[in-house]
Amino acid sequence: MLELIRDTVFGHLLRYLSGGRLLSYAEDRDPSLWKRYVHDEKTMRMAHHGHTGDEQAVDQTDASQFPDGFPRDSSTTRRESNIQTNALGHLVDPENGSDTNVVHWYGDGDPENPINWSLLKKVLVTFEICLLTLSVYIGSAIYTPGIEGVVAYYNVSQVKATLGLTLFVAGYGLGPMLWAPLSEIPQIGRSPVYIGTLFVFVLLQVPVALATNFTMLLCFRFLTGFIGSPVLATGGASIGDMYTPRKRAY
Repeated sequence: MLELIRDTVFGHLLRYLSGGRLLSYAEDRDPSLWKRYVHDEKTMRMAHHGHTGDEQAVDQTDASQFPDGFPRDSSTTRRESNIQTNALGHLVDPENGSDTNVVHWYGDGDPENPINWSLLKKVLVTFEICLLTLSVYIGSAIYTPGIEGVVAYYNVSQVKATLGLTLFVAGYGLGPMLWAPLSEIPQIGRSPVYIGTLFVFVLLQVPVALATNFTMLLCFRFLTGFIGSPVLATGGASIGDMYTPRKRAY
């Protein structure tokens, strides 16, 4: 239960106000815990290449002759004296590499891994994502019964009045191009994007309802769709993080 509270906006606010003393994470209680779960292979690749993927060396023969993975070509020889060693003993290439430690889950049973969440928590989060998705989709179609009222109130044709629906759909089609990559940044994550955009999405209903002219109505309908779009693109990814491939289809 404490995990459910800690992962909410209220929980994060409580942790911030208490300086991490309340609803703390395991690394808050033991600051050195991360050192036991560093992903050695990915950290080594970061040190050598600046990313965690495989590096296709230009000359595999030369590179394989040296245990540290650095071929002794002329450019490497010139900067060899500048090679640094990080805290885990990996040689860091000052030109291409990065002194970054890649930390993995705290074991296979790490409770912070969504795969290991309890069934109750998985069902609750899945329900919230589905409800949020439904709300955004309803926000587009619920405009349709009021098209005749828009025609009469703003004195426009029915074709122009339909733009209120069209621009909302265009907004939630373009929005994920910004929100989806933003939610994948580790320092941000998905929850702040979900909650922040939902809050603005609700607020934008006010200027839509009180629009004094047709242009204002269309602008805010587009913005409403744009702001409400993150869950449409990343909701499936959030669900995919919680379930094994065999269960995702159901």
